[in-house]
Amino acid sequence: MRNSHGSGGSNLDQQLQKPLPRQNPEAKGYRGVGEPAFRGGLRLRGRVTRRSKRALKEDLELVTYSVSSETGSHMVEDFAPPGGPYLSLGQEVDLEVVVRTFADKNQQACSRLRIARMAGEF
Repeated sequence: MRNSHGSGGSNLDQQLQKPLPRQNPEAKGYRGVGEPAFRGGLRLRGRVTRRSKRALKEDLELVTYSVSSETGSHMVEDFAPPGGPYLSLGQEVDLEVVVRTFADKNQQACSRLRIARMAGEF
């Protein structure tokens, strides 16, 4: 049996103690089910250290960047038309990224950071 490590630990699995506030459909910026969500995500600031790309379709590439930041090195994906535009190696970046989580072919959970873009935006 494992010993407890004291009062430290994660609160991720604990439920909220207070109820969530009710949403007002008439409030400015309200988004209901099925409506587009607000833009938002995580901020990643750092320097591009590596770049690789592969063609997905004739008119679309998946570009993977390695971005080194204060918190370590992070792989970030982006979609681009063939030939770019690409982020430059050594470029200082301040990116808005979203976390995309999925199950791989072995049913293992995987997460990827992807540059947040509007639909159709390159």
